[in-house]
Amino acid sequence: MIERKINMIKELLNSHKGKFNFYQKLPPCVKRHIPELDGDHYQQKQVSVDTQRFDWLTKNLDVRGMRVTEIGASIGYFSVRLGAEFNASVFAYEPIAHYSTLINLFCELCNLGDRVKGVNKGVSINDIEDLPEGDLIVSLNTLHHAGSSYDTDLVRDISDWRGYAIDYLKELNKKYKFLFLQTGNVWKGKVIFISEETVSFVKGLLVDSGWDILKMGVIEDFTVMDYKTYDNASISEVQPVTAYRNKETGLVDYFDRDDCIASMPSGLAQRPLWLCKVAT
Repeated sequence: MIERKINMIKELLNSHKGKFNFYQKLPPCVKRHIPELDGDHYQQKQVSVDTQRFDWLTKNLDVRGMRVTEIGASIGYFSVRLGAEFNASVFAYEPIAHYSTLINLFCELCNLGDRVKGVNKGVSINDIEDLPEGDLIVSLNTLHHAGSSYDTDLVRDISDWRGYAIDYLKELNKKYKFLFLQTGNVWKGKVIFISEETVSFVKGLLVDSGWDILKMGVIEDFTVMDYKTYDNASISEVQPVTAYRNKETGLVDYFDRDDCIASMPSGLAQRPLWLCKVAT
């Protein structure tokens, strides 16, 4: 039975060939329980900052025993780790069926019981009212896909995106106490906001949607890829790193002023992390 499930995991990990394949790392407990997955069975292709993002969250918020919902859980790196290491109860919403199935298989083999449940469903703005109430909502790089991957009837043009994003975040703060957010700035190949204005733009979204910013994390040293933490009062001190797709190489070049300091598969490392609490 276990061998059959491991073979199913191997097949599922490599069967989805869409836009978001090979996005996350395997959760540590999965690698411990299924050492057969090491090597060529699965190799992440996205910028590898899952560990750093998870560590940043758990250092800045006591997540032990929390009720968590994750939107766009991919293969469950964050959801599975929260359940396995912090005894959190997690609903992991993922619209790609392969990945929600993987999350549930991982949980079976990691003995997580009912603590983590993969749900094969995206979360449109009208779905939020049906989400389970909880302590923490995790939304990492899903919001900028509104209008392309979901809610295409509500975000028909780039000019619709900001108002939609505010409404979406307002709905989330009716259900959860804390928000862990990261978002990109490109919509259907068009720039929603320029990278130099990422901090001020996203801060405005959060304030206008009723969230108090507790902490923000940014990568400033691209040799170690760790997130430096700022509180709300010190956010104005952040020196923005800009990122642009290089048409010749296909990579994203990162700039500190005029100096190119890194080139990576995506602009993920330029996007700040936001930890917020419902405004009082």
